[in-house]
Amino acid sequence: AQNEYARSMLPLSDTIPGTQPRMELWERAAPIVKIMGQLFVKRVFGPQVIGQIMQDLIGVKAVDADLPPEDVLECACKLLRITGSLLNSTRVGKLLLDAFFDRLMDLMRKMGPDGSIY
Repeated sequence: AQNEYARSMLPLSDTIPGTQPRMELWERAAPIVKIMGQLFVKRVFGPQVIGQIMQDLIGVKAVDADLPPEDVLECACKLLRITGSLLNSTRVGKLLLDAFFDRLMDLMRKMGPDGSIY
């Protein structure tokens, strides 16, 4: 699942030789992110994997100037709905949640005057 996730996060212009052209990001990443969240809930891997996925989706560091598309934000929110309560039950998870929510608040502040994102 983690390898499939990594392949799904290739830029939209990338293709894997011998395969069809890449689908839209939401179509190819959302189901994989959901599975990764469910595997985390079943404790197949630790919170660091969720942290990396969220980093890939929305960026959580101050240097992440790229603004993710709206469908990527939706994917990130879906992952947080699946994993949030378990993340909140650990020290590392709480730190990650703080970083995720700080980034989401930062993105929210970049909404346009008409309510559109960015």
